[in-house]
Formats: sequence, C-alpha cells, structure tokens
Amino acid sequence: MIKTKEKGFLKIIVIVLIALALLKILFDFDIFNFARWPIVADAIDYIWRIIKTIWDGFLGRIFWFAWNNLKYLAVLGWDNLLILLDKIERIASLMLSR
Repeated sequence: MIKTKEKGFLKIIVIVLIALALLKILFDFDIFNFARWPIVADAIDYIWRIIKTIWDGFLGRIFWFAWNNLKYLAVLGWDNLLILLDKIERIASLMLSR
C-alpha cells in the first residue's frame, strides 16, 4: 500500500517530467543545453560544492556511523522480534485450542 507521502513524492516527479516535456514540445527548450550555459553551470557547481562540504563535514560521518554500527543492532532486533512473534503465535494457538 502506498502512503500519502509516497504519492506526493511520485506526483512531484511526474509533474516535473510532464513540465519538461511540455517545455520541449512548446518552446523547443533543452534542459541539457540550458545546464551548459556558463552562469547555470557555475550555479550548479556552487550548489554541488556546498552539498559536498556539508556531507563531508557532518552528514556523511553520521550516516556511515549509523550504517556500520547500527545495522547490527537492527539485525539483532529483527531476530528478537521474530522470536517474540513466534511465542505470541504459540500462546494464541494454545488459548484458542482450549
């Protein structure tokens, strides 16, 4: 089942693709040529450097710590959850069989 937030994200992607197709059809607008303009290329490069600085300085460390260390806790938690669900199922079947 798709949640409301997921529908919204897909909706935005579809709208952007339709808008780009309409720009190409109606105005012969090419997004790749637009991105090659010096001022646009400089802006994209500037934004990319900011994102890379934030990732390298802060977010990347948090992500890789979580990925390398917390995934083991998630696996242990999942195994324990399966054991718990199995026990609950056994108890429920015993109660229903009485």
